[in-house]
Amino acid sequence: MESLAASSSQAGTTGAWGPARGAVAHPRGTCARADEPSQMSGTDESSSLDASGSLDSASAAVFGLGILAGIVELFYRPFLLAPIGLLIVLAGALMSGRYRRLGLVAIFVIATFFVVGAAFAVWDTRALY
Repeated sequence: MESLAASSSQAGTTGAWGPARGAVAHPRGTCARADEPSQMSGTDESSSLDASGSLDSASAAVFGLGILAGIVELFYRPFLLAPIGLLIVLAGALMSGRYRRLGLVAIFVIATFFVVGAAFAVWDTRALY
């Protein structure tokens, strides 16, 4: 009995009598479920993966622009650049949700530099907007 259990565990998913029920044998000898998508994808899936990756990259670049707007508002007109920076970050968040932490960092930079830049502008008697 133990030898039968050992031989069935060594046989893997195909078992002693061939592929499991509902499985499709591929020409190379591997088995896959009929209801699971194939590992070999067409151009549709690969192009959607490429589009998603480029959209994620564009989102990260937009978050970078938001951080840049936050840094510039520290030195030049914080009440003008803070809303623009927040709109840029919002656009980046709507593009893709992959870089959420970078978006949160951008919001933190914009908010913090807004307060510090407004304080500097009041202290230095510069224009706030």
